Amino acid sequence: MHYPKQVINSINYLNYFKSFIYKDENLEKKLKKKIKNLFNINKEIKFLGRARSGIFLAIKIILKNSKNNLVFLSPFTIPEVIDLVISAGGKPVFLKHDKNSTNLSMKELNKIIKKKPAALIITHYHVNQKNYKLIYKICKKNQIILVEDCAISCSGKSGGAYIGSLSDFSVYSFSTFKFINFFFGGAITYKRKYKKLITETTANWKKLSASQYFKKFMQTIKFDIITNQIIFNLITFKVLKFLSHKQKFILNKNMYLNEIFKMDRSYFSLLSNNGIKEIYNKTFNYELDLKHRKFISGIYFNRLKKITSPKVEDNKKFLNDNEFMHYLILAKNKKHKQRMKNKLLESGFDVGSFFYADCSKIKRFSKFGNNKSLQSFTDKLITLPTHKRITKEYAVKLSLKILKLY
Repeated sequence: MHYPKQVINSINYLNYFKSFIYKDENLEKKLKKKIKNLFNINKEIKFLGRARSGIFLAIKIILKNSKNNLVFLSPFTIPEVIDLVISAGGKPVFLKHDKNSTNLSMKELNKIIKKKPAALIITHYHVNQKNYKLIYKICKKNQIILVEDCAISCSGKSGGAYIGSLSDFSVYSFSTFKFINFFFGGAITYKRKYKKLITETTANWKKLSASQYFKKFMQTIKFDIITNQIIFNLITFKVLKFLSHKQKFILNKNMYLNEIFKMDRSYFSLLSNNGIKEIYNKTFNYELDLKHRKFISGIYFNRLKKITSPKVEDNKKFLNDNEFMHYLILAKNKKHKQRMKNKLLESGFDVGSFFYADCSKIKRFSKFGNNKSLQSFTDKLITLPTHKRITKEYAVKLSLKILKLY
């Protein structure tokens, strides 16, 4: 049995159009309560048509009361996050990472903090930012507003603190490939003092319509079909194997790097009734899905600890505190990564080549800084699947095969 490296948590396609006219005034309140409980959120919450709009909204509000428009953030993200910071009036400054890690470099941050940016955005990846509490203390001391991008990791802890609990703003995603998912959708959480500004800024925002979701609706169905377990085994996996040695083939490239940003009206929208209903229904399986991802990650960790990224200091906290949308390991170098990926495909295992983009490599963002260490990291990065189709037996076999090939 072959399993795809990524799957879509099933969406109710039959109710796609019907649910746009469905309306339950109390359902949004129920969803707010449910999300706050699941993610341990202690702030106000606003559901958005596009999760990425939360970045725009947060930076726009922060810059209203700031003389400085600098925004510190990692270039290890999707390009649209940076585009939205710029659209909100911010000037990005790229932060560096620790070697072979998704964790920000505290040494470098302490050096450049004297620039006193208006805001600092931290991204929680498969593993939450290691120095979350320390970053918060630095921001507080220097009167910098902290924003958290929780699109990949919605919950968990870092240093004993729940992520999303210390910042002024946090952004969450419920888009197609997330575990609580819809075609588009997200939320911004914020401290109560921003409630008036959030309300005023979004006063004219409309709920997304069925037509605005349609393109993503079709893309989602196509991906769902090719990763259907029967079709994947009979057709898709064979195609992947055939194409695995074609270095220029699209599957070996990070498509984020080719995205063209266009600010359309969907970025100034609220979550549809359809989305509210679908996401609410998904919340009831979230804890079970999370338990499974941690279990599978534990299997990988027990065998692949030495090549796991980032390096782990506390085994128990590592597995308890993080969400593990994927599990990350590092090859020896770029060529070794491609060779490993091809050999794994030949052996029946589909693994990933990238997680996020190194946006400092994108020409239009190069003026905001670069990071050779991050480029080295992304060149070696391999992602292992943790989704609900992955079985214990499969994870063990994949781990042992990686060790044999390494």
